[in-house]
Amino acid sequence: MAFYNEKVSIARDKSNNIYILYWEEGKIIYNYFNNMNGEIIENKIITDALEEYDIAIGMDGKIYIVYQNNYNHLFLATIFGEKIDSICLTVKPIPNVYNLTIALDEGEIHILYNILLEEKEYRLYHHHYDKYDWYTNIIDEIKISEVLNFFNIEYYQDGIILIYYDSSQVENIYMKKYNKKDKKWSDKLQITKNSEDKLYIDTLLYDDILHLTYSQYIEKNLAIKYERFKILEDRIVMEKEKIMSNTENCSYPTFTYFEDKLWLSWIEYDNVLSRYSEDEGESWSPIYLWNISKRSDIVRYKYCEYPFKGTKKNFNYYFGKIYPEISFIGFGPLVDVVEIPLKKKGLSMISQF
Repeated sequence: MAFYNEKVSIARDKSNNIYILYWEEGKIIYNYFNNMNGEIIENKIITDALEEYDIAIGMDGKIYIVYQNNYNHLFLATIFGEKIDSICLTVKPIPNVYNLTIALDEGEIHILYNILLEEKEYRLYHHHYDKYDWYTNIIDEIKISEVLNFFNIEYYQDGIILIYYDSSQVENIYMKKYNKKDKKWSDKLQITKNSEDKLYIDTLLYDDILHLTYSQYIEKNLAIKYERFKILEDRIVMEKEKIMSNTENCSYPTFTYFEDKLWLSWIEYDNVLSRYSEDEGESWSPIYLWNISKRSDIVRYKYCEYPFKGTKKNFNYYFGKIYPEISFIGFGPLVDVVEIPLKKKGLSMISQF
């Protein structure tokens, strides 16, 4: 079957009600599953949206949606059960935004996005609402090699961390910290130290340990790379690195914490493959191919749930069957899987610990 590169988002509130949102022909549609009575409601909540949108769930139990409408204004909508409210955030239209992202931190709102300046050059913006006022920052001006990669946001101490690509010299991944009290971004720290072209990104941060994964080009094909870092006050130290896959057009690497295991899943020729670590990335299991992905149409869901801070975050994304038959694929009990060997050519490229 096929992997569909479509943006579908899932949120779970404190009552275990499920919201599924997706964009279709200028509309943002949501399906609401009421956990108490089993009722399912489908609604076209926004009818004039460009394709860029993002969601988060707040401590108030509301679903927050940020999007850009057909007139290039930014809007913020909230959903609580069947109630929907929306406000315009911009006084005048702004250029098309890319990688539009929202993060909520104890009632404070962070909205980030890229705007194209000229060919292969973008400006990265940040808007912060601290419950009283809006503050705007230009985080960085970045260059790309071929495509604009995603960025990731993680919660850290009294603020957030941004992990993003920049190709101003050679393409590498960088990190910046935002202190919400000072409302300032730190200088950027370079994370990756290799000059190979890269694509995609996912991260998980717990305490001071950052798990990073991306697809790296090796001999004109893509393999999954894993790196682990210790975040210090003014620097970041690599502790582990490893090539995790065969060099087989591997894309969308995705972390999952499940039952005290750190899973790393990815797409390889429309199939889901994964391996896991029981010691925070020190060592890894063999590679497993999940046979259900060969028989099903699958998608990579963005996932958020309540509460999201102060507990170990399980994942940002996961692979699953396409709606309406939603399920997890790529982690959990090893049922209906096939072990995939590392090829001898790939073995020589693995960073041994």
